[in-house]
Amino acid sequence: MDCRQAPSVSQFGDNSNLDLIPILKQAVSLKASDVIVTADAAPAFRVDGRLGMSKAPPLTAEQTKALLYGILNEHQLARFQ
Repeated sequence: MDCRQAPSVSQFGDNSNLDLIPILKQAVSLKASDVIVTADAAPAFRVDGRLGMSKAPPLTAEQTKALLYGILNEHQLARFQ
């Protein structure tokens, strides 16, 4: 599995513009079954049962939170908090 072409954090811009789309597009191109986004780690992809880390820089806690909050609805957000 080659995750070297994963999007870099700089492609996301500041926290207000963070978007999962570049990460998800990479997952599709890799035929990944899972995407793992964790604070202080680069996005990771599970391909054919194997976990591979992208070469992107680690996401900060703030960036990870912004990604999560960008996809949760009000009910999910209330449960999360």
